[in-house]
Amino acid sequence: MNNYSNNNGLRIWVISNMYPSDFNPRYGVFVKNFVLSLEKLGIKFPLKTYIYGQKSNRFLTKVKAYFTFFLKILTGLALKKDTYNIIYIHFPLHVAFLFLFSKKKIVLNFHGSELKQSNRYTKILFFFLKKLCKKKNVRIVVPSPFYKQKLNSILSIDDNKFIIYPSGGIELNVFKPLIKNEINRIKVLNSISVEKKIIGFISSLIENKDPFTFVKSIEELVSKKSLQNFECIIVGDGKLKNDLIEYMYSRNLTKYFKFYPVQNQTELNKFFNSIDLFVFPSREESLGLVGLEAMAVGKIVISAKNGGAETYINNRKNGYLFQPNDYEELANLICNYYELTENEKHLLSENAMKKAQEYESERVNLNLIKEMKGWILKDS
Repeated sequence: MNNYSNNNGLRIWVISNMYPSDFNPRYGVFVKNFVLSLEKLGIKFPLKTYIYGQKSNRFLTKVKAYFTFFLKILTGLALKKDTYNIIYIHFPLHVAFLFLFSKKKIVLNFHGSELKQSNRYTKILFFFLKKLCKKKNVRIVVPSPFYKQKLNSILSIDDNKFIIYPSGGIELNVFKPLIKNEINRIKVLNSISVEKKIIGFISSLIENKDPFTFVKSIEELVSKKSLQNFECIIVGDGKLKNDLIEYMYSRNLTKYFKFYPVQNQTELNKFFNSIDLFVFPSREESLGLVGLEAMAVGKIVISAKNGGAETYINNRKNGYLFQPNDYEELANLICNYYELTENEKHLLSENAMKKAQEYESERVNLNLIKEMKGWILKDS
């Protein structure tokens, strides 16, 4: 057993406006996993400040949630500063202005949504966030080299301020290949064909995830009769679900698709094991951890060139890449995969698993701890 007692020097105040609740168990689950993973490695979190669960869009509900959130932060800054030596903020956009005068070491963990300045309010918040990023006592955590480059094109700050931390990595004891008999049992339980080719889409059904490109690629395969004896599973939910179903009905495609609700990680692993191919058509990803989870199971990912996925997919070596929105290219790549020999498929699968292992949770978390401890010791 590893001894992580020497990690006890870090005392982290973690802050996030997203954290799971009983009613929203998947909302901000990566923040929960982040804390649990670091606690297992000996890190102390004497102070935790969250907004629990996704709030409704009602103005007063959000105002109340953020007022309480801000009040707890101000209390932590004024009255509890001796309990922690690092402030770690997930999704820093909405709270950056509160920390402009703090002299504590601050880590800002960007996840991808912080650059979306959709209105005057978020533009003002981003102004304060840029100010905070430039302070000497601040380090910036990003999920991939792609997102580091994108963020720095806006911030123009020293490379040494960045830490690349791939969103907590992958729990390889959760996402792992299962034996064939177990996979067949899972397929039967979920009404997934044991005989057919299975193509999967596992994501939120929202515009950036671009489920329509996936559906249109299947329409292309059906119209040209390029692929036979297959079905598709869609795991996830979102505002585009009804539009997708209407489109499928209008194109007589419903018999090729099955929908499943959002799943926890254990159940997700079962769905990953049930598919041959994982289609990942997102237009942009800061990392795209779900692609790595599929690869950890040994599944082949066909991804759009969306930034994040390009950092771990080596085209035709451990997966496939296509131009965003190009459903015809996606359809061709699906056909190309099924035309491979079993040996060629096995090699792709082995390469995918090897790449995923580089993102193993304990490995990436220990690297983050090393960076933070080095920062503390350097200035002590």
